[in-house]
Amino acid sequence: MEIILDLPWPTSTNKIWRGGKRGVYRSKEYMAWIKEAYAQKTIQKIKTTITGKFEAIIILDSPDKRH
Repeated sequence: MEIILDLPWPTSTNKIWRGGKRGVYRSKEYMAWIKEAYAQKTIQKIKTTITGKFEAIIILDSPDKRH
């Protein structure tokens, strides 16, 4: 079985957490990325749970100059 999941590029690690009067929280940008990634999983109809050993090939294509 082959599963291909095409996800949006994640938020920069430096932009995940924000601080405010009530403490530390996830940024709006990060929450939007989580929502979009979940939507892509749903749209692409990925419903399989992987159990046991598996092999993964991860291909990254940065939209900018980040490494």
